[in-house]
Amino acid sequence: DIILKIIKISSNVSKQISNELTTGIVSKCLSSKPKLKAVSAEIFLQFIENDDKTCVIAALKNGLSAKQPKIISACVDIFTQALKNFGPLEISFKLFVEDAVKLLEHGDKSVRDTVKLLVIELFKWLKEGVKPFICDIKPLQLKELEEEFKSYISDKPKILRRIGGQKSVVGNKDTQRDEGNASVDEEADVIDPLQLIEPVDVLSKISEQFYTDVIEPKWQIRKECLDKAENILNTIKISAEGDYNTFLAPIKKIITSDANINVVVS
Repeated sequence: DIILKIIKISSNVSKQISNELTTGIVSKCLSSKPKLKAVSAEIFLQFIENDDKTCVIAALKNGLSAKQPKIISACVDIFTQALKNFGPLEISFKLFVEDAVKLLEHGDKSVRDTVKLLVIELFKWLKEGVKPFICDIKPLQLKELEEEFKSYISDKPKILRRIGGQKSVVGNKDTQRDEGNASVDEEADVIDPLQLIEPVDVLSKISEQFYTDVIEPKWQIRKECLDKAENILNTIKISAEGDYNTFLAPIKKIITSDANINVVVS
């Protein structure tokens, strides 16, 4: 409690102690009583608000390899709280989530459950953008998560806390100047999922063989190569970089002049 009070009023002290303290909290406090874990979580969130997020995320990520399931669950839970409060634009989530998702195979149910809650929280922000993180999990687990996602498909989570202590209007509505301005500010707290998804360079995934097969006399070969290309293009965000004219030229020709309807449909 004393540490929390100090770092709330002094960001300078916060920066001096954050690195060592976050590591110590993970190893000593997260397998303890609920009250101590709750205070520890708030200390981590306060460090993030004080712009000491790098050491927080590093400490939590290291905690994923702890031997005690209680520590692992607590690290995942705190990261989920950070994501919920500050949003994925401020919280570097990719490396942590990649490691955390592997824990869906963990032998302890509490660990698996907290990881599921993390994935659900991430879905609220990313929507379909969460799929690359869970594409390699067991089919049954994937099906269960997709069923859970249906309950949150229309959710638009808003940022609750900001780096540097600037309060979000979502959590501090009494400071809003007027209703008109409030609606604009609240919209600013809603993040477009596409902002968080890295565009895929699909052209680099199209092999040279495509340009040979797409003009093959046998229609089955033409269709097969088009189907493969469609699978490559079936991504959420395609990079705008590169010359698409070479790729599109034979496709345009197929649409206008190919005699086989199956190829044209593909």
